[in-house]
Amino acid sequence: MQIPLTQFRFLVLYSALFIFAGCGEEGGEHSEITTNVEKMGWEQALIATREEKDRMFAGASSPLTEAAQFEFSGLQYYPPDSSYRRAVQFERFERTDTIIMGTSTGKPRTMLRVGLLHFVLDEQACQLTLYKDPDNKARENFFIPFGDKTNGSETYEGGRYLDVTQGQVKGEGILDFNEAYNPYCAYNADWSCPIVPEENILSVSVQAGEKVYVEE
Repeated sequence: MQIPLTQFRFLVLYSALFIFAGCGEEGGEHSEITTNVEKMGWEQALIATREEKDRMFAGASSPLTEAAQFEFSGLQYYPPDSSYRRAVQFERFERTDTIIMGTSTGKPRTMLRVGLLHFVLDEQACQLTLYKDPDNKARENFFIPFGDKTNGSETYEGGRYLDVTQGQVKGEGILDFNEAYNPYCAYNADWSCPIVPEENILSVSVQAGEKVYVEE
């Protein structure tokens, strides 16, 4: 099971302190870390996260096969694009349903459906369902597997993931597609990864975040 990006991002941004001292037709220590990261700006923080992820993929915790790791020179991304930082409205479900989500290895995984994010992209009204791993004790951490029209060409054919907290999406929330990342099974078939549900396949292109991985 792969590390949720919310946890990975915290580790990345901590180290960065040292590095940097579905659509329709419509229209004390922790606070110091957070403060310094905010001063970096979203684009600088995003680049720092990507650089640290490359270092992780080249190290002992890499999800790559041994052969692929030997040739690894970095993941491929779309350039940072502020137009893919979308304002969202968070709609929490009155009742949290338990569902069985399929995985790339056929081993079912239990997830909770907790709510919807409503936003506009390419002048279309869109929505994505938020899920939660019932074994994740962090109550407000949510998981968003999604697909879009770039899958199978510019991005991984099985779709990509986003991790968000309730604090990121409630009120005047932002969903940042620049943070979209590939599941580990995009690099190594031995990993078991949740399959994107039909309800989270967008009818638009999301040209932001991580691109398809091509083994060198």
